[in-house]
Amino acid sequence: MKKILLFLCTFFIFFIACSHSDDDKERFIRTYKEILIARERYQDTTTANKEVKKAYKKNQYTEQTFFEDWKYYTQDPKEFLIMMDTIRSRTQQELLKSEKVK
Repeated sequence: MKKILLFLCTFFIFFIACSHSDDDKERFIRTYKEILIARERYQDTTTANKEVKKAYKKNQYTEQTFFEDWKYYTQDPKEFLIMMDTIRSRTQQELLKSEKVK
């Protein structure tokens, strides 16, 4: 009985640790949006890369962990397309806002 209980507890903890919450999804969307904005605003690759690294750091990612999440989300192509539409829409809105300010 104790072994079964230990197994169930271990499985439950593992499941919670491996699942992606809505907060994780939003963090991914926000980070990807910031990366697209940096790539759009800065034609100089060196400057754009610095901004991308800032976006990773700001959103508590490394390049590796960001791409791990990217791989995870692309496992469900329909959901990933919805996320990409959200990212594109938010990116366009922010770029339009910044153009109006100029």
